[in-house]
Amino acid sequence: MRDDVRQVASTCMGLVLRDTLWHHFGFRRRPMGGRIPRRIFLPAWRVDLEHAVSREMLIMLTAVHVTAGVIERDRVEDVLRIYVRGPNGNSDLWKTFGYTSPEAAENHIRDSVSAYLDCGIQEWLGILPERLGTIPLCQRA
Repeated sequence: MRDDVRQVASTCMGLVLRDTLWHHFGFRRRPMGGRIPRRIFLPAWRVDLEHAVSREMLIMLTAVHVTAGVIERDRVEDVLRIYVRGPNGNSDLWKTFGYTSPEAAENHIRDSVSAYLDCGIQEWLGILPERLGTIPLCQRA
């Protein structure tokens, strides 16, 4: 696999793992914890939201790298393989983002990156709330 693909995947995933981006989405810090503690202690809507936000961050950051010319659009397929199966191809990273299968992850990431790239960058901020707005949130009393 080419170094530019690995670098983009590493940079994007590294940014998603930092607290800074999560602050912009209204979180105090990046959500952490294993699958079992999250299921036990957090409501399902919260886990779904965290998965959706992490996916959108990864997708937008990948689209930014393509738009900036860091990688070619046809290399997105290689980047998403790293997101789904890890850098050595033998990992289940797709589970980290709440996908139900590696195929579902690949299809969603591919289609989502294309959705961002097919419109102007000035429209991206309109796409983001639209995509996150489909997630049912907790009803507040």
